[in-house]
Parts: sequence; C-alpha cells; structure tokens
Amino acid sequence: QKGIPAHGGGIERHVEELAGSEVLRASLERYQAVIEPHVQPRLSTAVNAEDLFCYVATRLLKPSAVVATGCATGWSSALFLLALHHNAKGQLVSIDLPPVRGQRGMQWSLPEGLEVGFYVPPELRSRWTLVTGDARVELVPVLGRLGSVDIFHHDSDHSYVHMMWEYTSVWPALAPHGLLVSDDIGWHTAFWDFATAVGR
Repeated sequence: QKGIPAHGGGIERHVEELAGSEVLRASLERYQAVIEPHVQPRLSTAVNAEDLFCYVATRLLKPSAVVATGCATGWSSALFLLALHHNAKGQLVSIDLPPVRGQRGMQWSLPEGLEVGFYVPPELRSRWTLVTGDARVELVPVLGRLGSVDIFHHDSDHSYVHMMWEYTSVWPALAPHGLLVSDDIGWHTAFWDFATAVGR
C-alpha cells in the first residue's frame, strides 16, 4: 500500500454485489465437476477473505491498470474483471504459464482440454489481456507498456527470490495510491522483508 485514500461506506454493497453475481456463479457451476479437486472458489456466504479483498479493493480504488502474475484457472482474474466491469473503466493484464504439476512448485495441472483462465466468462473478457509466458520475461515489458499500475497481484512462483523480484520490479511502477497484493505470504519472509525495506 503506497497510501490508499479513505473510503466511506459502500463495502457491504460491493460484498453483496459479488455474492450475487450470476455471471460468476454460472462459470463456477459450469466447471465445478472438473476443477473441484484442485480449487473450490465459492460465492454467497462462503466467499473467502482473499476474494473479497481483491474484488472490493478494485471497486473502491477504480483502477485504470491492474496486473496479475499467475492466472491458472482464472478465478482471481474473473474477480478483478467483474469489478472493472462494474466500475466501467480499467484493464487487467494477467501473466501466466499453464500450471504443470511438479514445475515451479505447482501441485496440480490444468485439467485436460482447459486453457489458462477458463473461469473468466466471455462477458468479462473485453477488459482482459492474457500474456502467456514466464513472468521473469514478460512482467517488465508489460510494466513498460502500461507506465503505471494501480493494483498488482502476485500469485505466480512463490519462491523467496521470485516473489522479492516481482515486488521490487513492480514497486517503482505502482501508482501513488496503488496496492501491491500478494498470495501465500506465509510461505517465507519475502513479503515482510520487502514491506520493511520500503517502509510500508
């Protein structure tokens, strides 16, 4: 967080908006049998804290540019894109390699016949660019093209070295009121070490 401005009210409304999303519910129902052994994102009363944070933060900040590393099923991307849709502004760039069990710490592979980001409904794809490639190769060029990023979401290689590299690469491009968000920060101390280093 570089300095998020205060927001009054509206959070409960956005939570209800996410829980009541028919377009996301239809996507979940379509793939439930296929993906259930790997990941079980849910709506309604079971929406988890990470989902709520990504969605509500995007609704409140109304970003122009969101960048996410690690797309996999596309569930997080779908959350960002739904928020951007309701904001009527902003673009998401997702960077990912198809997950393969045993590579880069992945414990599962995409089900046969499904592509990275399959959860993202067609109705939400107009604000989305999917870059298929290694974040180590693709992230810096993406940042260069965008110039500034309002929200960055890390969910790719969770090694200490890679997470620290992503954080330090993105930080100079993060907007003054931008957010750097990271998944799995409990695996080691990269997030805490970086936050200490930048005084946040």
